[in-house]
Amino acid sequence: RHTTTSNPNGANWGSGYTGISGGGSVPEWIQESVDLSPYSGKKIQVRFEQVTDDAVPSQGFAIDALRIPELHFQDTLANDNGWVSNGFVRSTNVLPEHFDVQALLYQGSQFTVNDVPVDLASGQGTLTIPSYGSSVNRVVLIVSAYAVETTQLAQYQLAINLK
Repeated sequence: RHTTTSNPNGANWGSGYTGISGGGSVPEWIQESVDLSPYSGKKIQVRFEQVTDDAVPSQGFAIDALRIPELHFQDTLANDNGWVSNGFVRSTNVLPEHFDVQALLYQGSQFTVNDVPVDLASGQGTLTIPSYGSSVNRVVLIVSAYAVETTQLAQYQLAINLK
């Protein structure tokens, strides 16, 4: 809620926003407005910053429907309007999740690592182990989820069919 004009020395005046928006246990959109009339006729930058600690990657924040009606400016997902992301992700609230899956196939105490191909579009993969129960006596699956710019937990389902 402060500007670099009112805070030219970078003083820490305390937390701007922290915690869950809306004050409850479920995040809610909050509407904010800032009076930019003191800067009328001047060239300014409107910037957003998240300050965190590299050991604590938090969820971040979301901004939607940024408007400056006096300049006929409205930011939408369809048009960047000069937006420079610089660490932020333009999103429709869902980032694509991908998975790497490896299977450790044990033969006695020795094992081999097999990559399980996972389709990027569907998120599905299939592994057939014809030697399970004969030469392969144990299988360990390693499922690694990854998505750009998020630390949210991923959900997946695993189905095993023995024939």
